[in-house]
Amino acid sequence: MATISNGIPEKTIERLSEYRRTLLASHKQGITHIFSHVLAGIHGITAVQVRRDLMLIGFSSDTKKGYDVKVLIEFISRILDSEHPVNIGVLGMGHLGQAITKYFNGKGLKLKIIAAFDVDPEKVGSTIDGIPCYHMESFEQVVEDKDISIVIVSSPTNLFALLKLVDDLWKRNAQSKNTADIVTYGTKLYEQLVAFTASLEGVGQSLDQARERYGDAYKRLTSGNDNIVRCGERLRKLGLPTKRRQSPRVLEAASAYDEADDASTSADAVPPADTVSQ
Repeated sequence: MATISNGIPEKTIERLSEYRRTLLASHKQGITHIFSHVLAGIHGITAVQVRRDLMLIGFSSDTKKGYDVKVLIEFISRILDSEHPVNIGVLGMGHLGQAITKYFNGKGLKLKIIAAFDVDPEKVGSTIDGIPCYHMESFEQVVEDKDISIVIVSSPTNLFALLKLVDDLWKRNAQSKNTADIVTYGTKLYEQLVAFTASLEGVGQSLDQARERYGDAYKRLTSGNDNIVRCGERLRKLGLPTKRRQSPRVLEAASAYDEADDASTSADAVPPADTVSQ
């Protein structure tokens, strides 16, 4: 069978190109999913041939809904339009996995299997048909290091292991997101705390200044023999017409108790002006 320069069989390339044209037309019509037998009927081939072509490029989908039209268009375009080989990993190196590996790497295709994964201790760490086999626990690291774009699942056992790995990755991703959120909101909270503390210190300084000014003003009222409070009490003692009195605390601070006592006596002897006028 003739092959083109990128290694994929020429007939397969032709069919993939035809599939893409049909898929593009379907996408324009608003069709979101399509079954293999529908594609086969349009192109006059069997559904088995369609599935075989798509398996050859490593594409799989939910058979209950059919192939996702948009995703399949992008997948085929990546294969047909790419100038570089596409690296593939195989999950499970049983009979099917080894058969797939031999088929791909035996035909010099553009798609190249470069790594395999398994949980069988007898296979992990070995090289099978020239392909190194890694444990499923190293899946994420190997895929990143070897730039693997497609993964073919050939074993239910390894599929379960892959699902568990994906679940662990999702949990790890969620934890990373939580950590990022904690850093973001923690930083905002701390900055608000610093701003609040600075404001509180400003209030404290203002209170200290107010307290000092209050002390100065209070001294002016109560300090000295002729302080304002004592002078005021002497005036009241002369018969000012008022019933209001200074508090005991102020009188004590101004040493004006004697003035207040005398004033009370004088107040009795000299009635208020309004009383006299009556």
